[in-house]
Amino acid sequence: MFTLKAEVRLLLRGSALLISMLALWWLVLQPPMLFFLRLSGATALRLLSNTDSTEPIAVDPPGDWNFHIPIDDTVRQTIQKNGAVQFGNIEFTIPRQDVVIFTCSVPVYWAMVLAAPIGRSSIRPLLWGTALVFMVQVLCLLVHVEIIAYASAAQLHLAADGLGTWTREFGSRLVVSVIPFAVPVVAAVALHRDLRSQIFPISNPPNRKGG
Repeated sequence: MFTLKAEVRLLLRGSALLISMLALWWLVLQPPMLFFLRLSGATALRLLSNTDSTEPIAVDPPGDWNFHIPIDDTVRQTIQKNGAVQFGNIEFTIPRQDVVIFTCSVPVYWAMVLAAPIGRSSIRPLLWGTALVFMVQVLCLLVHVEIIAYASAAQLHLAADGLGTWTREFGSRLVVSVIPFAVPVVAAVALHRDLRSQIFPISNPPNRKGG
């Protein structure tokens, strides 16, 4: 029977681990996580743009990320007095504190997985889940970058695009404020059987003795 004491124990252990993991992330893990995030993101952007001529992500001395993103499939033009001007690339900067949010999902996932009783059954969900959550972080960064790039390009057009603006704003909030926090919770519950059984206990029906 899943008792209240077990629930409280799981909650306290999970809360302590979450605080510890986030403190470790803030004090120690951010630089290496940012390095691997930038390496993975830059590799993906080069593959998507099919070019190696320009480094898509560069970090300046303060730690801000400078992006050089090709605009694919569509020619972006604006009409000026001297004629049409083509824009094949978009360059913009994302402050370091805005990029860091894409590294917090992994320590949150670790805290949730380690909150369950530790055993051999925890190794596989810990490893595979970490890889899955990290890939989702990279994907969220790429989507956020593409949204900013196309939002910047859209400003070059004189025609209003209300639906496009709303869609980009909604997508940006989704990949920045929702998915990075929801994915580690969903992944931990889905991949870790022991954790799932403690959160969603299934009571065995009482045995019925025939008369």
